[in-house]
Amino acid sequence: DFEKLITFRFLFLGDAFVGGFLAQLALGKSIKDCVKVGIWAATEIIQQSGCTCPTDKKYTLSEIMNIFN
Repeated sequence: DFEKLITFRFLFLGDAFVGGFLAQLALGKSIKDCVKVGIWAATEIIQQSGCTCPTDKKYTLSEIMNIFN
């Protein structure tokens, strides 16, 4: 049903956020930058079917950061 579908879909947002956040944290970035990339990753994943990475979108870290400026 619709509620289960929405709940299932939102589960991936946390995974995507944490993945983006931790990737930047491992590179020594600031917490602010880690959060920005986590948010970006979550917004990309919510647009996909399931938890898949888009193959047609390639961004550099500076392009991602500019989204928030």
